[in-house]
Parts: sequence; C-alpha cells; structure tokens
Amino acid sequence: MPVRRHDRVSARTGKRKWIADVPDRVSPTGKRQRRPFDTKKEAQAYYDRCVADALTGKRKHATPTSTTFAEFAPTYLDYARLNKAEGTVEREIPLIQAHLLPYFGSRKLHAIDMAIIERYKLKRRNAGVAPRTINIEVTVLSVMFRTAMQHGMAFSNPVRDVQRLPVPRRPPRWLSKEEVSRLLAAARDSHLNPLVNLALYTGMRKSELFRLLWADVDFSDGRVIVQPGKNYVFREIGMNDALRSTLGPLWEASQTRDAHVLTWRGQPYVSNITKAWRALMECAEIENCTLHTLRHTFASHLATNGVPLAHIQKLMGHRDYKTTLVYAHLSSESVRDHVNRLDFS
Repeated sequence: MPVRRHDRVSARTGKRKWIADVPDRVSPTGKRQRRPFDTKKEAQAYYDRCVADALTGKRKHATPTSTTFAEFAPTYLDYARLNKAEGTVEREIPLIQAHLLPYFGSRKLHAIDMAIIERYKLKRRNAGVAPRTINIEVTVLSVMFRTAMQHGMAFSNPVRDVQRLPVPRRPPRWLSKEEVSRLLAAARDSHLNPLVNLALYTGMRKSELFRLLWADVDFSDGRVIVQPGKNYVFREIGMNDALRSTLGPLWEASQTRDAHVLTWRGQPYVSNITKAWRALMECAEIENCTLHTLRHTFASHLATNGVPLAHIQKLMGHRDYKTTLVYAHLSSESVRDHVNRLDFS
C-alpha cells in the first residue's frame, strides 16, 4: 500500500504517523522511500506528487512501465487464484474478459486515468447496464490496479477517486410464511428438497450449500458447520427438527463423511440448476425467487421473530454489520416492544 500507518506517534497530533511508501522507479532519489507524515492527507499528497512528477518526466530516475492492461491481466488472475476465494475468481474472470479487457486491453497501465475510466462508465451506462453492475466492474478494476502497484507495474491507482454510481437500496426479496409453505410442499417430492430445506433453515450461501460435506454435519450436537468461504471464517448454525428429519435419511443412505451432502444421481450439485429451479417455482406458484432469496428469507424471519441483529450477523456470516442492517426495519417493532418492559414506578 502506498500510504499506511506507522508505529511512531506524532508529537503534533498525538496519533500514529502515516508513511508514504514511494517505490524506486518513482522516488526522486532513485531509491525506495518511506517518508513519515503526521496525517494521511500529507502522506498521500507527497506520494501523488512523486507519481505526477514521474509521469511528466520531472523525476530523472523514474522508469514508467510499458505494460499494457492485457499483458497484466494474466498476472492478476494468477494472483487472484492463489489469494482469493474460488467463487470470487469465478465471478471476476468473465467480467474481466467480457468487459474490461476489450476496453482497456491495449492501453498502457500508466496511461489509464480517471477520464478514461469515466468514459468507460458512460459507455456501459448508455448500453443499458445497471449502475450496480458498473460499480462492481469499477471495483474489480480498482483491485487490479492495486495489485499492479504491488507487482511494480503501475505507479498509482487511477480508480481510487472515481465516483461510484448511485444505486437505490431496496429491501431484499424474501418469502412470506404462506410462500414458504407452498415451496416446501412443492419440493417434498423433488430432488431439490434437501437444498430447499438447507437454504431455508441455515441461510447458507449457494457456494456454501454446494460445498457442504457430511463431515460438517454434526447430528449429536445438532449443528451444521460452515467451512471458511467468502470471509475466510467458519461459523456454526443450529440444526432444528425440520432440518434433522430432512438430512437424517440422506445420511443413513450415505454414511460417507467426505461425501457432499447435496448430490444428484451420485454426483455433487453443480452451480447451474436453473431448469430444475424454474420448474420448482412454477409448481409452487412463486415469482421472483432465486436460491439467494431463501437466504434472505432465513434472515428476515429471524428478524421478525425478534432475534437481535448481532446474532443474525453471526448466523449469516456477514463480516460487516452494515450488511445486516438491511433487515433492521423488520425487527423495529420487536425492538419498540422492549420499551414496554421498563417500569420505574
């Protein structure tokens, strides 16, 4: 990172100093610099000034890289496969190949600036792409530039100050009790029945459901262990009677701890179950429902039953509490009811 915290404390501010980490190809001395500053703003300003001088030729020691975006992309993907979750890489690869490479591929990394990125945003918006999708693409581009800086292929991250498009926040779609009843009834004779029950009673992500092994299901303690995935931490979810009665017969038939819980004709589930899922939704007469909707349903019904948001955060595996706050309005009524317990008379 070009600007980071330092262990030393500033005598002026009483807080920890900030370090501007300037690489040798940008540094005015031709050697790497780590200059301390009292504030982050000062450290960032010095780093940006060194980069600007390097790009304009004022730093005689600067050696701008001639690497193009297309030449750097394989390096980034190798880095991502090694350091990121498999599901994240699977989502990023088609995005990079289909959109970022065609637009930025022939440009040198040091020649890509905010103006070019803004034109990319405008081009995608005029093509009818949703603002949220464009923001995701810009975020991936920013991560790529940060990685390029770490590999010595870029001076700075031009995406750092690029504004994201406003996205209206809507409450997530979740199923009512009546819809859940219809779904469970429709799934009872379907091979998707274990999947539906697991999703409704654990709130697990799609990748977590498909990755679940029998070794992660503990019938004696009544819990399901979700192995590290998106946020690289495992969590435990209690197993209620409904889920136990669904998984019990499957375990009796399997008895193989290293086998996947969810299988179809002896093979683990793959990511694409669109056809079978669509047929199930038609049978249950439910519209606008994906597998992720069941995850929202799990959290929403917990909130309406008065479960604290902090507990829902742990059950859902949210790293940031702000993500869980989307369910806050559902628990507001039960929160208000707590005030009725006060009695100072």
